[in-house]
Amino acid sequence: MFRLYAPSRYKNQVPDELEPYTYYRSDLDDRPSFSVPPFAVMKRFRVIVSTCISAAMLTGIGMTRGHFTHIFVDEAGQATEPEVFVSVKALADTATNVVLSGDPKQLGPIIRSDIACRLGLEISYLERLMARSPYDLQNGSGKR
Repeated sequence: MFRLYAPSRYKNQVPDELEPYTYYRSDLDDRPSFSVPPFAVMKRFRVIVSTCISAAMLTGIGMTRGHFTHIFVDEAGQATEPEVFVSVKALADTATNVVLSGDPKQLGPIIRSDIACRLGLEISYLERLMARSPYDLQNGSGKR
């Protein structure tokens, strides 16, 4: 397992017990930071844990769409559609299974932009999907 952290994350913000699962570049002159190991190293991991946005860093080392059989988005009820699609669009192909887990009835995305709210981004991708007819428990194909 590998835990991918954004380079902006400070080392003291990461629990000590997770450090062995990360890649930290202390050899950088300007500012030591978390980073992504070379592709040859990354492709050996069967599980990579990341935020939706940080997952895009994998394409920068050559990870291609379809490399992963599954992409799990935990707490998808709090993720905006663009956030979810950063990882999905960058890493999934037609054979990749995308699993959204979370509760669309709990806390949704926190949006501070009036423009983004007017464009519908205050609704999570999971909530938007759950409002579609296939998931309608009364009339759709969803089962209780």
